[in-house]
Amino acid sequence: MKNCILNLYGVYKLEHKVINSVEALLFGSGRPIRLSEIKSILENTGLSVELSEIKRAINDLEIRYEGTSLKVTEVASGYRLQIEEDFSHILSALWNEKA
Repeated sequence: MKNCILNLYGVYKLEHKVINSVEALLFGSGRPIRLSEIKSILENTGLSVELSEIKRAINDLEIRYEGTSLKVTEVASGYRLQIEEDFSHILSALWNEKA
């Protein structure tokens, strides 16, 4: 638990830097991304993380997005950030615009 901090309640929580870094990768990748790929990218930027910490960050993001238009989804090729189905019709206006 090297990237964890002890909160006021005596519970170890993952550092925001790890959670936010995973979130940035999910948002910016534009495609599903594997845990091992996230780990490699983060380590190449100087942030040493365990696969279990990345999975915990994804779980924290799932909680963060509850009740919003976003969700983290696991697919065969990894994890991706996507729009909740109830809001997908709103995006159709972007795809149907004429240039």
